[in-house]
Amino acid sequence: MGGRAVQSIVAQIDFRPRDLALSPYGDLVVIGAQEAVVLSAAGAAQHWNAVTRFATSPDLRAASVVHDRLAVHRETPDGTAALHLVDPATRTVSMSTGMTGTGIAKFIGPDIVCTYSRRSELTIHVGAGRADPAVHAVVVPPLASLDVRLLDDGHALLLLGHEDGRISLAELSIDAEQLRVTELWQHPAHTRPVTTVTISGGFIVSGSADRTMRLYPLRDRWEIGGHLPLHRSVRCRGMLIAGVSGPQERELLQTLIDTDQKALVS
Repeated sequence: MGGRAVQSIVAQIDFRPRDLALSPYGDLVVIGAQEAVVLSAAGAAQHWNAVTRFATSPDLRAASVVHDRLAVHRETPDGTAALHLVDPATRTVSMSTGMTGTGIAKFIGPDIVCTYSRRSELTIHVGAGRADPAVHAVVVPPLASLDVRLLDDGHALLLLGHEDGRISLAELSIDAEQLRVTELWQHPAHTRPVTTVTISGGFIVSGSADRTMRLYPLRDRWEIGGHLPLHRSVRCRGMLIAGVSGPQERELLQTLIDTDQKALVS
């Protein structure tokens, strides 16, 4: 299989992004510490333009899309977190659920939530938002990221990014009475923690603190194929050096950045 070209079109924003999410209508939501901007693609060249921006709460951690709803993950200073499903058309919250501790949280379905904290196990909440949801615990090695893909009402794929650089895939059979987890495979993808994983459209993408990104195809029975080479088409247009005093230190950092950028695009 040949190389897979990647095209990157970067819009100009004046804040440091904290998270990205595609809206149910195909717009790109870029979330910062104090505000968010909605980018919409227009024209034959698909240029992304800012169509609106709004202030965000400081406790907003992440956002994602679940079916036709926007899932919002909030973390509060007292060490707790909450998940909300928001209807972007009516701007109303259709479901809310809380979790103890902070960490990773994902909606598997409209009322099924997967959460992970470094102080506890991976937990699946069936009937989230109700007064008495069923909670199932799964023992897993230390995680840095996860993603889920709902196959049908009772089955989902769980993609895990581990702190030791591995990625793994499991199939979940879910109901209120019982949770069955079947591990399908493990793969040594990176040399440092896998900070982000995504499963979509027959492919898996992983990114790591080792500053590499991997693209894998999924074969029959969800088996993983060899990683596909990516033709680089992304070039860093500059980097901000902040909080450094002293000309020698700044010169050293700038030299390292310039050398690294030349290596990335060579």
